[in-house]
Amino acid sequence: AMWLNPHHERHFFPNALPAQTNPDDSSLLLTDNGQQRTPNRTEHNLCVVGSPNRREYDLVADYLEQYNNTEQSTTARIRFYQFGWGRMPACMLPWITQYVVIYGIADYQEYQQKIATTCHAILSLIVPTTHSEYFKGEKKLSGSIVQAAANRLPIVLHTDLAKLYERYIPDAITHGDNQESFNDAIKRLIDRLETQKKQESML
Repeated sequence: AMWLNPHHERHFFPNALPAQTNPDDSSLLLTDNGQQRTPNRTEHNLCVVGSPNRREYDLVADYLEQYNNTEQSTTARIRFYQFGWGRMPACMLPWITQYVVIYGIADYQEYQQKIATTCHAILSLIVPTTHSEYFKGEKKLSGSIVQAAANRLPIVLHTDLAKLYERYIPDAITHGDNQESFNDAIKRLIDRLETQKKQESML
């Protein structure tokens, strides 16, 4: 089966996923043992969905190269969660211990539930220079976009992809082709997550 992207007349975009509950349902805040789970807002969990070798992790590695040496590293802590099987790119090896959590979950239902209860945002890491099959004129639909839409999560993605999926992810945070643009998008994402954290603390 293939989820076709909106460029095609007969495209299909799933708006619900197995094991997904209502985002407003408190059952999303239960641990695997049924205990009440409070989302960890001392860290921002940025999730990457799909095989690591099909994601442009160079963007993350170069961002961390700058981020790791700034005051932001102590005031807005982040973790990258990799959901999907495969070897992490060599560029990420220096950062795995400090910043990366890898989940290889075989059970599809468990996989979906883990994303719903872990992620604060989704990173697409898909760019036209290396992943043209996801863009206009092609037919593949990225699972990261499905996760963001179904779970109502912020997503960072390339501007051209955002235009293609505007109907499903109208509040996407976009970046262009260069590293500076991606770094700026991550900064805007963290600012948004920090605002959400402050709002949640007032409830």
